[in-house]
Amino acid sequence: MKDLCKTCVKRNRCPFHHPNPTAFKCVYYENVEKEDKWLRFELKEEKPKTKVYSVISKRDECELGEIKWYPSWRKYCFFGTIEFETVLSEDCMLTISIFTTELNKKHKEKRRLLREG
Repeated sequence: MKDLCKTCVKRNRCPFHHPNPTAFKCVYYENVEKEDKWLRFELKEEKPKTKVYSVISKRDECELGEIKWYPSWRKYCFFGTIEFETVLSEDCMLTISIFTTELNKKHKEKRRLLREG
């Protein structure tokens, strides 16, 4: 896994080199919240308990799919669009994975605070 995170300040603390990406932070990981080089995440719909995000290609501004809550798995997942075949590189899949991991982490924390509070 060489040079996957070129903007990381300390490579030994980069989420790309650790099995639990939320355990460490790097510059790339913190900035992936809304967009990266090829993808942009836009809030599409805000439901009472969850949110729906569009995953948009910055190259041609088309929607590649959505990230939304999947009740069967009780976590956010990526749903590719059915209008055309979605092709993703490993970098794009990694970006989507990090984004969904962060959403799941925030959702879990929110639920924990509601139970405690």
